[in-house]
Amino acid sequence: MTWVCDTCGEAIRSVDDGWLEWKTRFDGAVIRSEKSGFRLVHGPGGPRNNRCMYNEERFRDGEVVGDLQLETFTRSDGLMTLLEFLSDNPQSADEIIEIIKRIHIPGYDTARHHFAAAIRAGVFEPNTKPGFHSVNDIDATNAWATATS
Repeated sequence: MTWVCDTCGEAIRSVDDGWLEWKTRFDGAVIRSEKSGFRLVHGPGGPRNNRCMYNEERFRDGEVVGDLQLETFTRSDGLMTLLEFLSDNPQSADEIIEIIKRIHIPGYDTARHHFAAAIRAGVFEPNTKPGFHSVNDIDATNAWATATS
């Protein structure tokens, strides 16, 4: 399975090369459960030499980076952690649900930027809520995007 880096747009070809990172609120000595700004990126030592990861110098006061290797989130315990994040952060529900789909639905991450164009091109007829396409529609979108690029 491959994913797309949110910084450089290039493929993350291995779970070993990818990281999930987010911003967490920090109040003095306490790290809070508030999380936002979730991103899949190339990680330390990856092909982009850490340039894809968040730069904490650009964060607002009280924000720190949280991150773990992508591989951590591909297992059942990782999915449970993401669901915990969702439970603790209802204000970030849309972005956490998107991260869950990107990590756990095969082909979704490479297809997600092509859905609108694929629908316009008649590749598939949407019959679900936007962003919640069937695996057949995801596969058709990826095949179409590969053929047209």
